[in-house]
Amino acid sequence: MVATKKKSSTPRTLSVPMYRPKSLLDQTQLENWFTGTTVGLHMTKPQMEAVKAQGLNDPSDLFDMSKEDITRLFETLKSRTYDETGKQLPTYVLTSRTVSRLHVCAEIVKYLSLVNRDITWSAITWESAQIFKEEWKTIEEAAAAKATASPKSKNVPIMEWIYSFIDWTKATTGKNYCPLFYLIADEGDRDKTSPEDAPFLIPGHHFGGDRRSIKEEIMARVSTNTAAARSDNETLFDALCTSFAHSLLSTMQVEMVLLCGITLLPLMRTALFTKRWATMRRVGWRRQGGTVPRMVLCLLLLISTPSSLVSMNELLGTRIWMR
Repeated sequence: MVATKKKSSTPRTLSVPMYRPKSLLDQTQLENWFTGTTVGLHMTKPQMEAVKAQGLNDPSDLFDMSKEDITRLFETLKSRTYDETGKQLPTYVLTSRTVSRLHVCAEIVKYLSLVNRDITWSAITWESAQIFKEEWKTIEEAAAAKATASPKSKNVPIMEWIYSFIDWTKATTGKNYCPLFYLIADEGDRDKTSPEDAPFLIPGHHFGGDRRSIKEEIMARVSTNTAAARSDNETLFDALCTSFAHSLLSTMQVEMVLLCGITLLPLMRTALFTKRWATMRRVGWRRQGGTVPRMVLCLLLLISTPSSLVSMNELLGTRIWMR
């Protein structure tokens, strides 16, 4: 008899691919995007047809194209080619203006994928792209900057450390081009609407709803189940373990918190813990996306904060309590 491994009854949340934005441009808008002098790529109609023949039929095709692919496209168009009879085919030399604009539009498409939005005329015109270009540059610089070390908890009051750690997540940019705080933010601050139901973008900008910047848009709408988000989650968990190094709460104990919630068991058996168990499960007891580090923070909050606090926003709103 061959022994079979019993399947776990716990559902697994697997990584999901990045969203592929759909182009919502009509035919008139699409032609204006290719040929528009002030709102588009500034191509001629023959150049537009040649680019389409290379596979770039609308802005959504930029999702699959790297900077090198775009450069290769332009090199192909200006290279000499011949038909089967040996006759030279027309060549097309695209202007540097067209090249630079297309690179920016490619960044916009990848950004829209990040925030689960489709490509609208307002998002892809060169007028709005110029605003995006400047803001995106600052975001890329923040993402490329070297991260500071996470705050240590040794010999620090637990509430003071929690506030310091939250500040660190807000100042540290992850692979999704936004602060790691998006992984532990309250669910009420997240916008999980579908691309079809997403709030309209503010005219001339690339964020909608009550957001006021691209960074806020990413934090609100970026998925927590992509490979990049999983990597950010690992970074956040490693930071938690590093913070507890050489303190009463070791890395092994943090892992025990994740597995069965028995760390600091004597304190967790208090009436305060029992009262707030349901809150902890609602806020953070899910081993997926960014909720594993959140669970550690919630467990610490459960045993360290006033019983009236039930969310991260309320915790930050009562920060004066600790000082």
